[in-house]
Amino acid sequence: MKSLNLKLKRFSDALNGIDFDEIYHYDAGTSNSKRYIVWTEEGEGTSEYSNNRHANQVIQGSVDLYTTEEFDVLVDAIQDAMDADYIAFTLLAVQFETETGFIHYTWKWEVS
Repeated sequence: MKSLNLKLKRFSDALNGIDFDEIYHYDAGTSNSKRYIVWTEEGEGTSEYSNNRHANQVIQGSVDLYTTEEFDVLVDAIQDAMDADYIAFTLLAVQFETETGFIHYTWKWEVS
């Protein structure tokens, strides 16, 4: 079983390969940006076991893009970054938040 931290670092490195500065882990804090990305690990996915031990641990998380730009190029950049590093992902939701004016994209991802 690979290190949990190595799996998280792999995901972080994939996102940080995007030419964009506003990428946060867990929380965007006090960002006043009109575009930012937040990612987090959320738990274990469907892992593989052998002899009552983890043979392969799958980690799941989410990545969220908050943007005020319609057809934002970051949507494709995020998907391309995960795809290039063989990170499984699904686009879960796209919502318009009327109170903030943000378009909010959410992807679920998995690394093993």
